[in-house]
Amino acid sequence: MSMKPFQITIHYCAVCNYEPQVFVLLEKLLKYKIDLAQVILIPESKGVFRVTMNGEAIAEKKGDVFPKVEDVMAAIRAVKSSQNQESP
Repeated sequence: MSMKPFQITIHYCAVCNYEPQVFVLLEKLLKYKIDLAQVILIPESKGVFRVTMNGEAIAEKKGDVFPKVEDVMAAIRAVKSSQNQESP
């Protein structure tokens, strides 16, 4: 059974130079074999670093600590798994 493709959005602070964290996560997303419809990068300000999947927040920066790439990937797998269980 194949799942519907999904969208990952990465909101990040461009002023804060968070691009390196974005690129590391983006590289992992592209290497991970998933039904990915699109990845959207949204530059923001005020220290924002948040990852959403189909509009739902799955990871974000807490204080000065960025989410670990492994934790983001685990959250994606968890959402995908729950979608599989909901599908007939």
